[in-house]
Amino acid sequence: MEAFQDGLTMFVSFAVFGMLPIVCYIVAGLLWPHLEAYALFTIACSVTGLSLFGLGAFKAKFHDKRYLVSGIETLLLGGTCAAVAYYVGRAVSQFAGLEQLDFVVNHNLMTQQQIGGDS
Repeated sequence: MEAFQDGLTMFVSFAVFGMLPIVCYIVAGLLWPHLEAYALFTIACSVTGLSLFGLGAFKAKFHDKRYLVSGIETLLLGGTCAAVAYYVGRAVSQFAGLEQLDFVVNHNLMTQQQIGGDS
């Protein structure tokens, strides 16, 4: 039963922390609709980095590590995994011929339509 609890804890942690970047991106876009996609992406990455560091520092409470070392270790490992996932997703979307996903607003296209340019 302990293995099941450990697995469930890992799943919930992964699901919550895995949703954090997209939730930050969406919430920041709703709070500040004038921000461009690059700024929203930067905000999402920053909040994700802070939460990864916080998770690592919290993890140190249960292990024989210092908070700073554990926080930096988790930040580097999680950041590397996130970067690999981002670039794999970007490569796959380019391979499939998609420049961006449908739910991402193309700021340049909107600006052109507002000033009466072609779409």
